Amino acid sequence: MTEPEILAILRPMIRHYALERLEGERFGDFTIRAGYIAPTTEGKLWYDRSGGEGEHKEGSSDVAS
Repeated sequence: MTEPEILAILRPMIRHYALERLEGERFGDFTIRAGYIAPTTEGKLWYDRSGGEGEHKEGSSDVAS
């Protein structure tokens, strides 16, 4: 993965975080709450739903441009 590809993924996430984060909410917690990534509740589930959930699921046709 190249730097431009990484930035293309992160820019909208950071913008979303800046606009909709809860007071004191950290970026990692926001990414879980917003559905970009699924919470890891135990180590063996690290990769379970690693592509996100809902509208932010990797490859989802619901993702807005």
